[in-house]
Amino acid sequence: MSSRGVAGGHTLPPDPVYLDFGKSDGDTKQLPTNTKEVVGADGQVNYMKPLELDDSSNIHWRSQVAMKVAERLGRPSGKNYVLRSWPEGYHMYCHLKGKQSSPRQDLYLLGSVHAKRFRSVPEFVPHALWLMTDPTLDRRNCECKYCAKVPQRVISENLGYKHRTTPGSSPAPGLGVHRVGRDRERRSPRSAPGEYATVRRAPKPKPEKGPTQVMLQERYADVQAMYADTNAEMRRWFRVGELVWCALDPPIRGTDATANITFWPGLVDECSFRAETLPRPKSPSIHSADGDFEMEDGTESVAHVGRGIGSSNGAGGNVAIPYAITPHSGNPKPMTERPLPWTVRQKNVYKVKLLAVNHDYIAVETQVLPYHSYKPSYDLIQALQDVPIERIIHKPDEIAAFNPCPPELSNAEPSADDRRFAESTAPYTLALEIAAGIEVCWTPTDEWVFKMVVPSGPSDAGETSARALQASVVNQTRYQGLWLGAERIWTDDLVRLKAARGQIAPKGTPQIFAPSGPSETSIATFTPEQLADQEFMKAQGAPGRGVFMQLEALFVVDVPDASGAGVHAECRGSGMLYELADEDWEELQRGVSTSDAENGEPEIAAQDAWTAAGLSTPPRPRKSGMTPEIHVGQPFMSAPSPLKHLPSNQDTAASASTPPRERNKEAAATTARPDADAPNMQLSRSSKMSAVPLPPAPRGFRFRPILPDGHEVVVSLALVSGRYYPRLLAHPLLRPIVRNLQGDDVNEPTKKPVYDRLFALEGILPGFVSASEATRWKPGRATMVRDAAAERSAVLARVWDARRREGQEAVATQQEPVLGAAAATEPSQSQNEDVGMQDLESPAIGASTLTDLQEVPPAPSTTAA
Repeated sequence: MSSRGVAGGHTLPPDPVYLDFGKSDGDTKQLPTNTKEVVGADGQVNYMKPLELDDSSNIHWRSQVAMKVAERLGRPSGKNYVLRSWPEGYHMYCHLKGKQSSPRQDLYLLGSVHAKRFRSVPEFVPHALWLMTDPTLDRRNCECKYCAKVPQRVISENLGYKHRTTPGSSPAPGLGVHRVGRDRERRSPRSAPGEYATVRRAPKPKPEKGPTQVMLQERYADVQAMYADTNAEMRRWFRVGELVWCALDPPIRGTDATANITFWPGLVDECSFRAETLPRPKSPSIHSADGDFEMEDGTESVAHVGRGIGSSNGAGGNVAIPYAITPHSGNPKPMTERPLPWTVRQKNVYKVKLLAVNHDYIAVETQVLPYHSYKPSYDLIQALQDVPIERIIHKPDEIAAFNPCPPELSNAEPSADDRRFAESTAPYTLALEIAAGIEVCWTPTDEWVFKMVVPSGPSDAGETSARALQASVVNQTRYQGLWLGAERIWTDDLVRLKAARGQIAPKGTPQIFAPSGPSETSIATFTPEQLADQEFMKAQGAPGRGVFMQLEALFVVDVPDASGAGVHAECRGSGMLYELADEDWEELQRGVSTSDAENGEPEIAAQDAWTAAGLSTPPRPRKSGMTPEIHVGQPFMSAPSPLKHLPSNQDTAASASTPPRERNKEAAATTARPDADAPNMQLSRSSKMSAVPLPPAPRGFRFRPILPDGHEVVVSLALVSGRYYPRLLAHPLLRPIVRNLQGDDVNEPTKKPVYDRLFALEGILPGFVSASEATRWKPGRATMVRDAAAERSAVLARVWDARRREGQEAVATQQEPVLGAAAATEPSQSQNEDVGMQDLESPAIGASTLTDLQEVPPAPSTTAA
């Protein structure tokens, strides 16, 4: 009978170099069970004979596979490579089938969960390469015929094997020449071939396997709106569910201008666009000596008395109407080619659900501020506390029905402002309390599974390189975003950290660059006394400013308690660090200018970075003086986070001096297209979005990365202050405050916190000046709002109830002498004419309290029934 691949006389070559498999997809459940010879009644056999490692055919296969694998791995030639053994769970068999005296013999390698059997050396070589080189064992990276679904002929040619009629087979003795002759004779054309033409079904390409995890559409839209290049005056800062301030028009007037209720807190419910038409900007004409202007198309703007600029829906009139005049010579444009006399501008419009009341507020982008950019003034808080308790509404329906921005408001009566301010006291106070309750809550959202590779430790000198490829594959639960107090934060957002730049490696380390100093332009403005003051010069530049992190990943790790008795969950983020450097500041030298390593301080081990990621517990003890929250070391990630390509091979110096936005563009242009069969370890994303660019820096500054390429920092969520809002100081509602910066009242105790808060949001001051203090975990945003409303409503109900009881007791105390005098002077009054306590109580102080505002049990009353 015929046989395939069965040969004898093979032995181990001299001085063999063994290769080992670090990973395996084998499973002993895949091995056959009919391994004993059983002769049938007809003299036939059909069983799988196990071949041990010292079998001639087994040695032959292991030698042939190892030689080809070593060749593909680029090992030195001239050596005898042999597989030490098959992958775990694999075994080699000889299939004997036919007459017992001369059965057909076929060699097979079995055990893989992905392939039923390997019939030849060329079939197993690409699978062996995959097992040795892919620590993730992602089958899409394997190029064998069973995993890649590619014909073996193509694979064998790519490996350098000569094509045979049956891959891996050897012709039986005495039959090879005769069969070749018959095939040649059979394939000889009997007549000259003609032109070929046929009809067939159109071949369709095999669809590529899509991502296994999907990026949220909401996240993609928010990140695009915030960081994509745009010509809009203002970006869409705010996101659905965020806590913001809405400017009331008109404001609720208090006792004076400093006590007006100008902003009301609310939650963003919808984000949309609104288009409005504006007159096209006019350019000066050299023919207008009197200062008038002419349009680019040769038309003249003539003043016209009429309605103002169009309203938000574009239905209004125009300020000026262009009339056609004789075109200038040299600009004879026909009417159809002239530009339209108006332009269209889009604005962001937010539908905001105002807190504590049942009213929505439709506000354009110029009427909304971030929650951290404003706080009610001391005068306003004092005015709210001075409102008499009997004038404060307390019924839930009255509070919910209050409208902070009614469509028509009549202030004809002199006391209208005072009455409206009193009516707004309870709703506004409750809104402030609910906002404060939401601000202290946080939760991560939208988890997904990230697969990363943690390299193993250094291998011994005698260990083969195949063994050195071993690595630990870890599946880590990550999150696409989180709610941090008032803000919705997504990965890829640029967030502010609480630490000042001078607190993070003030002299530089091998992993963190030293802070940038003042630029030459700034130094030119210093006086000689300031230049001679070393303390003053050290404080200039980036050390006193904030630090930013482009959030790459969010994950939760288990951290040992201080007592060591247990563990607690801690949320951490990782990403690149940036500082605010002067726009014209230049690197004094490439890389690290001053290093703590020069002072004998050792580098932080790579294991610290893995510990920060929650990959080893408990963490190793750290040296005294090191900040426990910030771990710096070698990167533990095997692939970039969602929306990111692999980092480019630029040198560190070039990346440190290149502006971040330009560097992102260069990386997008030079990064190769990812392999379609690469491990799917990132979320679904748009093919047009290669990397999220950095937003514009504050005017006069630029973002400077302070970590080398390929490195990232891992920090606790407690170190994150909040989001960064590009060009916040240019907001129309904040321009009056910014204009006052040149005055003499900037450092006044009552005004300095206002300026410092805004500067911190821009990063000009450290993030701790204006930071989120979220410490209470909640399962979701709706729970945060619901719990904050219930808890703060109950607290206010008890406070107002106590104030009413104090007022009642004060009235009763004042009326006791009056009752005694009345009883002495009129003792003969009839019972029907007695004056009771109910007649002396002030009608403005009712018996009902605010404890029924929410479904929360009131505090026990101490007054007598």
